[in-house]
Amino acid sequence: MAQKGTNWFAIVFAIILLICGAIIFITFNEMIVKILGLLAAVTSVVLILAIVFKNKKNNIVLENEYNTDRKQSITTDENLGIDDLDNIKITNYKKVQNEQGDEIEEDNSSENEDGNEEESSSNSSDIKYKEVKEVSAHVRDLKTEQYREFDMDTSILLKEEKGSIIGPEPRKEFNYFVSKILLIIRALTKSKTVVFALIDDSTRTFSIESFVTNVREAVNPGIIFDYSSCIISQTIDTKQSILMNEVHENAGLDLLPYYSKNVGVKSVVTYPVLDWNKKLIGVISMDSDLAEAYSSQTSHIVKKFVELLLTVVYSYIDKYELLQSAKALKAIEALYKHSKDRDLNSINTSALNAINSIIPCESTGVCLFDDEEKKWSLAKVISKSHSYYLEGCAADLSSSIIGSSIMNSKTMLINIEDNSKMLICNNEPKIKSGSFLTIPISSDTTTYGAFYIINNKKTEYTKYEQNVLEAVSLHVALCIEKYELIKIIQNSAIMDVNTCMLNILAFNHRLAQEIQRAKDFSSNLSLCLFKIDKYSTIDWKDINLVDKIHKRVFGNVQQKLRQYDLFGTADRDVFGIVLIDYNRSDAKVWAESLRKDTASTIIEYNGKKLTTTISMGLTNSSSGDDINTLIQSATEALNEASKEKNKIVLF
Repeated sequence: MAQKGTNWFAIVFAIILLICGAIIFITFNEMIVKILGLLAAVTSVVLILAIVFKNKKNNIVLENEYNTDRKQSITTDENLGIDDLDNIKITNYKKVQNEQGDEIEEDNSSENEDGNEEESSSNSSDIKYKEVKEVSAHVRDLKTEQYREFDMDTSILLKEEKGSIIGPEPRKEFNYFVSKILLIIRALTKSKTVVFALIDDSTRTFSIESFVTNVREAVNPGIIFDYSSCIISQTIDTKQSILMNEVHENAGLDLLPYYSKNVGVKSVVTYPVLDWNKKLIGVISMDSDLAEAYSSQTSHIVKKFVELLLTVVYSYIDKYELLQSAKALKAIEALYKHSKDRDLNSINTSALNAINSIIPCESTGVCLFDDEEKKWSLAKVISKSHSYYLEGCAADLSSSIIGSSIMNSKTMLINIEDNSKMLICNNEPKIKSGSFLTIPISSDTTTYGAFYIINNKKTEYTKYEQNVLEAVSLHVALCIEKYELIKIIQNSAIMDVNTCMLNILAFNHRLAQEIQRAKDFSSNLSLCLFKIDKYSTIDWKDINLVDKIHKRVFGNVQQKLRQYDLFGTADRDVFGIVLIDYNRSDAKVWAESLRKDTASTIIEYNGKKLTTTISMGLTNSSSGDDINTLIQSATEALNEASKEKNKIVLF
């Protein structure tokens, strides 16, 4: 109270100075004396105002400190679970207490001097001191009774991961970041297991995308669950948190489907993960083997991590869809590249490789209609471990899943459980569990077949993944349609404009006519079949190079032919020459000349010089031969010559 006593002394002194200044100013007539009296009076007034202002300012500062500390205690009460709780101190209150203590001591020493006013000030200080003491006690109660102090094992968060975390596969990044978030939640809530379930409302299913637990052997990861009466399904339906602190020991498996055995769960809490538009994305579920392990404050802890979790989820979804789109574009580009091969087997292989690059699977294949066998069968099969089905296996369109997909032109997904449904054909291998997805190969006008995908684990394909596969399937249908149109054009045209060669139908038709002519006029007729030898030094996948080789070889043939000789395509990669009125010896001399010219022809391509050779099978028509026997004889001779390459064999 020394400061307060000093203030009263200054006020008394200022009043005396004011009175003296006024008396001097009134009594004396000298100007200098009057000025001195006026200055004394003004100085006293200024001194009194300064003392009053200083006391008022001190009271405001003290009141602000008191209100600030009181608000801090209330804010701390509302934000339970913050990490820096131990840093909250009450030093401001101690400072106030010390100041009030000094005032009390000063009051005792100057009791008679201050009178009633001093007693009133002491009573006000006592009231403030009691209020400050109550707030301090309230903060201590909050700290000891409501707050938890967590000893987190930070080593599990700082553990180094094997291999790179950031990479082209977003799934690894997603699992890493989500698992770290769940680790922190488990440490803060003292839980046994914390899982994040991602929901698919279109199929009414949810899957355990990530989890942390100390009973790993009891958790079933990567399984798709249907909506049921479990606590996660109830949270999905209500979009509200559910708290159960008295779980019966035998009810754990029914409440928590991700457990494969009873682990003694006594407390469970779930929290819905809602995005910024209040759309349900997933559910966080926590369980503990302690009764009353959770309270309403647990939701406050989890809520702090929801926004971070949403950011990770949406980042994963966006990156995954971008990667899938990029894979689909690469697959479509590869399909169009192989569509130029005019080879259906090449198109099928490219399509299946594209599907495997988009969605890895155990086995995949394509079912198409076989024009020669007049049946639906598996045209191509690719399998990682073992073949569930063999190429050429006939499909049952009336009773199988793939048949239903083809007939209805509809994508179908079947989860294999008891293998009671026929997937493709009768006597198919038994598949104990897994999933079977079939995508029709359909254009706007025709359904050409279907792809199938088999996984030995139950797999739920997202709508986006199915859309990507359907887009690839559509482009495969367009490639097949293009291939079929080219076949129709080739079969309709008698001669290839680029090579001046007869197509297969035209060549066979003219060959039959010449055989009949040779019989009627008893003349000679020789048939020569040849193919270009394929050496490993030449890239036969390079379409431009293959076209250049064909033009050079065909040019050599046409230079040696007469106008009435025949030249055309006899079969795939097999070409035929009909030498009219040539006997065996004349035909052999002609064929040998063609072989030598072809072998000595130099082909320049991309700065390189290449050579190639041909193998030839030669036969002569007799009176009893027809077109089939003549072609068969020449084919046998060609097969024999092809074994050694650059050779002519006479039948």
